[in-house]
Amino acid sequence: MRVANTLPGALATPGSLLLGDVLEELGALDVPLGAVKDPPSARSAWELVERVTPEVIVLDDISAASLLAAAPPAPRPWWRGIVWLRTSARAARPAVPPAAGFGGWQREWLAVPEATSFVAGTCAAGRFHVDEGVMAEVEGGMLVLTPRGFEAPLARYATELPVRLIPAPCRCGAGGTTLEVR
Repeated sequence: MRVANTLPGALATPGSLLLGDVLEELGALDVPLGAVKDPPSARSAWELVERVTPEVIVLDDISAASLLAAAPPAPRPWWRGIVWLRTSARAARPAVPPAAGFGGWQREWLAVPEATSFVAGTCAAGRFHVDEGVMAEVEGGMLVLTPRGFEAPLARYATELPVRLIPAPCRCGAGGTTLEVR
C-alpha cells in the first residue's frame, strides 16, 4: 500500500517516529509530501499525490487545511483513506472538500510522543482503541499512560488529554480498553 504524508519536514523530524509506526501498522510504503504551508507547497504536494496515487494519506493539523483547500478537482478512486495524526486535544478536523475526490474512510491515530508514538487508533464508531502495548488510565478526567515492553519503561505519563473510558465491548464489537477524547 502506498501512503503519502504531510508531516512537517517529512521524515527528518520527531514526528517521523510517529509516522513510522503508522506505516508499520498499515504495512505501507511512505511517500513524504513534506509540510504544506502555502499555495506553492500545496501545488507541489498535489503534483506528487497525482503521480504516486497513494491509497492512504496521513495528515497532521499543520498541513491538512492547506493541502485539502488546494485540491485540484478530480476523481481519485485510488484514495481509500485518511489517517489523521492526533497528538493533542483539538477542535474538529478540517472537512475534505468535494473537489478532492475523496470517498474513503477516515481514522485518527492518537500519539503521545513523550510516552509512545502509538497509543490508540479509532474504529468505525469513532472511539479510540488502546494498543496492547500501552496501559491507559484516567485520573481526574485526564489520560495517564504506561508503555509496556520497553527496556527502560516510563513508569507513568500524565497527559493533558481529557478522556473518558468506555465500557467494553465498543459499538464496533472490539473489546479491550476504549477511550473517547473530549
